[in-house]
Amino acid sequence: MLPGGRFAGATHVGPYGQIGLTAHALLSWCAERRRPVRGPIREVYVSDPATTPPDRLSTHLMIPLEEP
Repeated sequence: MLPGGRFAGATHVGPYGQIGLTAHALLSWCAERRRPVRGPIREVYVSDPATTPPDRLSTHLMIPLEEP
């Protein structure tokens, strides 16, 4: 079981090898808004890579934030 709480999130659409670009943008968003991060990024794979072309894969990225 993963703990809940407040998260910042983004959806990456594209190949798994490019998820780092979206993760970097999400971490930059947190830093720009002075939102302290309290844990690692979670990845939720929405699309099935067996039936979805790489450029259409969808992955939700979620990063837990410190409570205000």
